[in-house]
Amino acid sequence: MSGAVTGLAGSLFAMYVGALSPDGSFTLLKSIELITGLFLGGAATLFGPVVGALAVVYLPYFTSDLASGHVSGVLFGAILIAIVFLMPQGIAGVLGRLAGRVVPRRSRDRRRPPGGPAPR
Repeated sequence: MSGAVTGLAGSLFAMYVGALSPDGSFTLLKSIELITGLFLGGAATLFGPVVGALAVVYLPYFTSDLASGHVSGVLFGAILIAIVFLMPQGIAGVLGRLAGRVVPRRSRDRRRPPGGPAPR
């Protein structure tokens, strides 16, 4: 399953870039960008890498609207560092925790079947 998803992602990336070459398409900066997306979204969640990828793709556009030139890169880096330190479980982990507060889970104590043994 992961191979199929990786193949689909590679083909979409090839269509986005236009042509693939080992020296131009897969640079160290691209690898760092992909790993950053994984950690931003949350590596321990299923939905986290998608959220991280969206953050890595759209955050530079957002910061370039706020500032120009090198200041945009510094602002992008500062936002990434703040997210990593303030949300160690990633954006999806924080969203999941907030959703858990809104929709509380039933505890095991409340699942006692009716007519069960009476407490002593």
